[in-house]
Amino acid sequence: MITSTVDDGTETGGKWYPEGVIPGLNRAGEDAGGTRYVAVQRFPVPDLEQGQEIAYARLRIAGRGADMPREMTLLVRGISADGDAEFSSEHLPSQRPLTANTVSWTLHQPMKHGG
Repeated sequence: MITSTVDDGTETGGKWYPEGVIPGLNRAGEDAGGTRYVAVQRFPVPDLEQGQEIAYARLRIAGRGADMPREMTLLVRGISADGDAEFSSEHLPSQRPLTANTVSWTLHQPMKHGG
């Protein structure tokens, strides 16, 4: 089980927030003004060799209050790069090469603040 949050954060507006836009909270989605927030969690798998595939993984996401008046689709995609260079505003997750494979699911249940 991987439980490290060392390299987690939020990317928005070309900047990296290692503690989240609000410290301790990684935000995902868009706000009312259309600003896009990308929550990033890194799950290092040091013994995965080039060309190997991950056959099974489980991701548990806990909500800490949200305002989601309509459905939201979560997309999980890997970074296809060797090494573990830290994320920063100069080295954003969105600037790294991504894997072709993705996993997505859609949340349909509307949520309100404090949910």
